[in-house]
Amino acid sequence: MSTWHDIATEAQDWMTSDERDNGQRFVHFKEGYPEWLRDMAYAAHDNGEMFPDDYRYLFMEDIIDALTDRDPESTDPEEVAYELEPAIYTSELTAWLDSRNSRVYYLGEVMEEFGGEVRDGFQLLGMAYNAEQREVASSVVQFVLKRAEELTEERLETPSYNARLIAAAPDLLEACERFLRAQDSDDRDGRTSAAMLASAAIAKAEGEDQ
Repeated sequence: MSTWHDIATEAQDWMTSDERDNGQRFVHFKEGYPEWLRDMAYAAHDNGEMFPDDYRYLFMEDIIDALTDRDPESTDPEEVAYELEPAIYTSELTAWLDSRNSRVYYLGEVMEEFGGEVRDGFQLLGMAYNAEQREVASSVVQFVLKRAEELTEERLETPSYNARLIAAAPDLLEACERFLRAQDSDDRDGRTSAAMLASAAIAKAEGEDQ
């Protein structure tokens, strides 16, 4: 079963970086990348409203790296997008602002929402940078979650999955019956045996026993 963590890990494997002639690092996909990554980049560029932009790819890398670093069992990926930290050097922040005229609007958004809390220009720049960074991150997270859901649905609809599920059903039923009997008699070993049988049945249904 594909999870958001699986999707993020695959995306990370396809991402790399190089340097431009001026020494500036830029992020891009490796040659031969799958079409769904183009769709992810499209989502990160305001669904095609923006031409390919180095900072949008950089922010994609930020959120993909952050997602792959988290435990999928205990992490809400949507929260990760709001935990990203902006660049810390003034030169990085001013380079971001200078890279595209429209980025001045993020300054306006921050002033409108947090004007009274902004102490100085450096903080304003950092918050504006972070506003776009989180905006892109949120788009990427939504794309990753949707893709994981679609892949899971496709897998559940395949004949092979249905056949495995049917084959595993008797073991799952037996596991439930064992657990109930063990629960009634307070049989710890019986409960353990039932759990092991259930795990094996689930693995059979998922195709992990092959």
